[in-house]
Amino acid sequence: MGFKAVIISLPYRSDDAIRLNPDLTGRISVIEIEPWKSQELQEIARKGFQALKISVDEELIEKMALESIHSPQLMQSICLNIGLLPGDNPEISVDVIEDSCRFTCTNLPYGDVVRVLKAGPPTRGQKRLRYNLTDKSQRDVYSLILKVLADNPPLVEIDMEELLQRILKNLDSIKIAMQKVKDALKNWQKMLADYGPMYQVFEWKDDVIHIQDNLFLFYLRWSSI
Repeated sequence: MGFKAVIISLPYRSDDAIRLNPDLTGRISVIEIEPWKSQELQEIARKGFQALKISVDEELIEKMALESIHSPQLMQSICLNIGLLPGDNPEISVDVIEDSCRFTCTNLPYGDVVRVLKAGPPTRGQKRLRYNLTDKSQRDVYSLILKVLADNPPLVEIDMEELLQRILKNLDSIKIAMQKVKDALKNWQKMLADYGPMYQVFEWKDDVIHIQDNLFLFYLRWSSI
């Protein structure tokens, strides 16, 4: 009697407790903690650069907020690393922000995660079909999905329609069947189940890819995949 419990879950799993135990219907009070909004992230840069008496265009601050992917920690790191880049008081530009993002990315521990995802499941001696992309590179389905997840704009949730549109924009000529993409996502989920928490970077549920770690998406965008 009088027992109380706190259940912490990701937003898209907020109804799991009721699904597993219908007796909890009407007995749960949901407290939703929303991700940081762009304007809130922008204030980190505005206040910081104002304190340093550095003028930064609003468009550049908006870009920093976009690249932060709802994460105040990433926003702070991007701002900090701008000051750590080589050179004497460089003028803050798009190039400087992108250099800072790449520099921030080097300290993130997702190299092995990307390597596992890019390799996909064992092929048993068969070579995977590689697709010609508009950037003149060639990629198999696993490498291709990683690339399009990193495309603009950065999304922590992406449905199959949006994913397929991104894929088609990247392909030079030949198309790819949606079922092949779904099979690749299923294979990834099976593979990652055998790895530790660091590898649980996304979940595919109800035909939506949920990026569970914003830092992982940032890594995809700014590392060489």
